[in-house]
Amino acid sequence: MKKVLACLLCILFLFQMTSCYRYDFYDEYYSYLQNLMTTETVEETVIPYFVETGAILEKGKPLSPYYIYDGNYDSDGSPYRPSYRQGICRNLKGKPVVVLLFADDEESVWTKEEIVSFTNEGVMPALGFLKREAERWNVELDFQVESYSSALTGYNLSYAGIMPTNANEAIKVKIIEHMAGDLGFNSAWNLYSYMQSQYPTQDIIFLTVFNKEGRSFASQLISVGYNRHVEYCVLYNEDSRYLAYTVAHEILHLFGAEDLYAENATEEIEEITKKEFPNDIMWKYLDHWENQVEAFTAYAVGWTSEIPDVCYLEEWRFD
Repeated sequence: MKKVLACLLCILFLFQMTSCYRYDFYDEYYSYLQNLMTTETVEETVIPYFVETGAILEKGKPLSPYYIYDGNYDSDGSPYRPSYRQGICRNLKGKPVVVLLFADDEESVWTKEEIVSFTNEGVMPALGFLKREAERWNVELDFQVESYSSALTGYNLSYAGIMPTNANEAIKVKIIEHMAGDLGFNSAWNLYSYMQSQYPTQDIIFLTVFNKEGRSFASQLISVGYNRHVEYCVLYNEDSRYLAYTVAHEILHLFGAEDLYAENATEEIEEITKKEFPNDIMWKYLDHWENQVEAFTAYAVGWTSEIPDVCYLEEWRFD
């Protein structure tokens, strides 16, 4: 009898866990964003990203044991794409889940209108660009989006201090751990495991966004064997002309793309890129979305298995 009761409770728990509202990448999401602009107060806003009670993310609530990811990775071993399939962001295909974390700090906060603007001008065009480029490489790609913020969800997503705007300093903060705590988890890995339990066949893309200017970056796993590292991006609310470019660029990093400009690569790599991949988004921003995911970056993120000729050049080496 106790076993039967335990099974029933487990089923009820799983049902509650899957009762959240989720939004895909299509018109329904855009309609929601536009409706936010006409909502008088946050209290009147129906948030489609959380369960109604928020009980799942209750402070101190332990992670459900039905999903345990062991954190063992299997890189494809290619020396020509050393950052591919190293961590949790492994397959930029199917319907990966973008988790937007709009974070406040002591010198910047997000309003409802600013969140909508950033999403419309930065995130959605970036995801559209990636979907378009994936189609060019005969890869099926779509996105699901979840969004969390103090202004819209009532959770206090806030860094207790001033978030550095220099990437070298900001990465030391490990902001994803702070965000996980604010959402009620005792670690970023538990947050990731929960998201994976909701989307067991999809990759999870964490984007933490601050409402101020700064140098955006991606924290990806670069060494196989370092288990339980949650990969994520930190984005800053910069000039709207570059937002979508930056979002797409940093997401590609999580899946193995390399910078192709001299500052983060080498002058030799940049010169080869100018000749072979002049429109590649990992090199520079081009007006009117003339950027593309060209042959090397497509290979680096697993959209093609064909090794580009440049990989055999002695000058084409990434440290």
